Amino acid sequence: MEAISLIARGYSVTRACKTAQVSLSVFYSARRRFDEVDAAYHDAQTRACDALVDALLDIRDHELYGSEDPREQRVLSDNIKWILAKKDRARFGPQTSTLQIKSESSRNIIEALQRAEQRVRAEITGEEGQSSP
Repeated sequence: MEAISLIARGYSVTRACKTAQVSLSVFYSARRRFDEVDAAYHDAQTRACDALVDALLDIRDHELYGSEDPREQRVLSDNIKWILAKKDRARFGPQTSTLQIKSESSRNIIEALQRAEQRVRAEITGEEGQSSP
């Protein structure tokens, strides 16, 4: 199906169907009815992300998204990064927020363990109420 090969090159589903002269309803119906079409679509979406990464690397000369204007390149670049983050969150989504949460959780756990260690030491030495340095 031509639409699927266009999607793999980085076209949106709407744009691919329009270029291939296939209605969206026929395209989505084929995905629902035929497992191999649906599998090919998902594979095409993965390859589309790779094509979009290529577009970022060749933003001036890319066949679909290329531009000579630096301001336009910036907008296109930001848009492509947003699309990548939405299409494949595991590979291109925001990683820092997850790391930040894990880091804060680790800090809280370490602090709780240190307080517990101080309580145990105080109990062993009979110095309840005093905290160790």
